[in-house]
Amino acid sequence: MDKLRVFLDTNVIISYLQGNAEVKDLFLDEILEKVHYVVSPVVYQELIFASNQMEKRDALRTQADFAKVDRYVEVVSLETSKIKVDSKNLRGLRNRLVHANDILILQTAVSSCDYLLTLDKKLLEIEKMDSMRIVSPTEYFHLVEVQR
Repeated sequence: MDKLRVFLDTNVIISYLQGNAEVKDLFLDEILEKVHYVVSPVVYQELIFASNQMEKRDALRTQADFAKVDRYVEVVSLETSKIKVDSKNLRGLRNRLVHANDILILQTAVSSCDYLLTLDKKLLEIEKMDSMRIVSPTEYFHLVEVQR
């Protein structure tokens, strides 16, 4: 069985590092057997800044949790040859999303993953881009459970 390719949005990783129960199982062995996690350099940069702020506020659980992210998450670059430029859809996305980084994140996720796992309500409203589904943690863990 091929592993599901799952793009982790920054907010999911930060929630994990903060001990959020909704995403606490991300790196369990039985989950890791079924999935391959991916982020983009944009997400990794956001994560570095956020974890630095969390450390300053003593909100980062443990360095071991951050080490799991480093160990089990692949950083992939956006393949420019796979970018689909549809100016009408791009304008629509830009108007719906809060941050310009979200467009880069979406393009990277679409070109390399089956799912985008996020807590962002605006991204969740999109539901699907091309063949990639955008899912919440609840939906994601149900999908992984069903995937046998």
